[in-house]
Amino acid sequence: MNVCTQDEQERLSGLLKRCRARIGPERPSLGQCLRPPMRIGKAVSQEEVAEVVGISRQWYLMMESDRAARVSATVLARIADALMMDPAERAALFRLAVPELRSASLTDRSTAMLDAFGSLRLLTRPLWAATTEAEALTVVREYAMTQLAPVAMLTCTRVGEGRWDLAATGDSDNADRMKRLEAFVRERWGAAAIDDLCCYTLMVRPGELMTRSEREARFPDLAAKERPALEVVGLDDHSFAMASIQSQRGFVGRLAVLHTTTARTYSEIELAQLSTLADLTSLALSGCVSSGSQ
Repeated sequence: MNVCTQDEQERLSGLLKRCRARIGPERPSLGQCLRPPMRIGKAVSQEEVAEVVGISRQWYLMMESDRAARVSATVLARIADALMMDPAERAALFRLAVPELRSASLTDRSTAMLDAFGSLRLLTRPLWAATTEAEALTVVREYAMTQLAPVAMLTCTRVGEGRWDLAATGDSDNADRMKRLEAFVRERWGAAAIDDLCCYTLMVRPGELMTRSEREARFPDLAAKERPALEVVGLDDHSFAMASIQSQRGFVGRLAVLHTTTARTYSEIELAQLSTLADLTSLALSGCVSSGSQ
């Protein structure tokens, strides 16, 4: 089994100490976690970091004192978040703390993926604490706004054939345009066309994805119908990606990210984030949220 060398342990210890020492005493938070008022104005201690991360002070002390301490990738991600490490520091932390990675270097993609998913635990607690479907959808929209930086995050809930309730976080004008789009399509082509626009028969598993460009390429007839409607409501220059939310209780919905340019392309990491958010929301709605509460 691979073990850390003494040099690697010392470098890991030095990295942790440097990152903790640079946090100003007046800083009100460690990552996304608020510091107790009594701690503000004091240097960040090992005990304080350990408490935020969720491990014992003795375990964290071992990591800062050149003694081998094996921890999980989840704990390492929490440490990186608490100490507000940049991508290079985060990659170094994983290489030094996980012996199997010491001869490898994380690619930019892997480092970016670690950053993108490192804060998911900040979503899961309020998501699982939600008591209604509407509350859960609000939680995921607000979280997605901070991670994907769109002009608006939308959730569409299917309440009947060709009928979808829409809620939005972000630019309210775009939410109003989406509602006008639905009304326009319903008047021109009927309620069934609304289900087609939301890919109701296509995206049947939690987390399934579809971007505007993919939908237009796969369904040119649908795109031809939608295009004049988009022009009428002022959404013809927008791009979107949406992911399927499906619960075991029969809830069907879409989580959509909206940007104000058709030239916008979504990275592999952004699409993975969107899919994961929809998947987690589906799980929360299946097990932790009251059925039928909007």
